Amino acid sequence: MPRYEHVLTRDDAAIAAQLMTDWAGPWRTSAEFAHYLAHCRQAIQIPQAAFCALEAYRWVFRGALRPSGRRFVKLMQQPITSPTLHLHGGEDTGVLPRTAQGSGRYVAARYEWRLLDGVGHLLQQEVPDVVTAEILRWIKE
Repeated sequence: MPRYEHVLTRDDAAIAAQLMTDWAGPWRTSAEFAHYLAHCRQAIQIPQAAFCALEAYRWVFRGALRPSGRRFVKLMQQPITSPTLHLHGGEDTGVLPRTAQGSGRYVAARYEWRLLDGVGHLLQQEVPDVVTAEILRWIKE
């Protein structure tokens, strides 16, 4: 789907809005979410914004057989050597918690997994105070 952005942005970015709604936790029923979603729908329709947003996904397929793609895969197989705080929404349907829980095996440094109950994929938007508090706690340790 090399030009999928036209599908993503048609009908006032209905597909993008549906993805965001599906991925959000209970926050999706709030007026704040409706306001945020309206801004995101408008932003993704800016000329070339959707094309650029999808470029990383296109690169995966284009680069898979190229030397640069093989180098990238080799680099991605190296463990992360930086301390890592992994915050994840308990109701995330974009990246399921059970899928993400094993991510610590890719980190060779201090790693902490925190599951935030009642939160979806957009946790920095859904519970910004909790995310900020967790980051500050992590930095102090």
